[in-house]
Amino acid sequence: MQVGEFAFVLLASTRQLEIIDTETLDFLMAVTTISMILSLIFLFLNERINSPRFGTNESEPKQADDIEEEESVIIAGLGH
Repeated sequence: MQVGEFAFVLLASTRQLEIIDTETLDFLMAVTTISMILSLIFLFLNERINSPRFGTNESEPKQADDIEEEESVIIAGLGH
């Protein structure tokens, strides 16, 4: 399981409020950092190694949908 950047905010709040002792807080900060780094590495490896082998392969290209409308449309985004 991966934690996000918000964990740093929560941990900083616990430090200010002195809810958790410093040693435990440092350990949780390290676990949070390592979790975020490892998840990036695993996502990269999955995309490079597993997806080409086990991903979905389309045997034939799909035909474009027929659209009868004549309006201007801007499509913006990032995808595969």
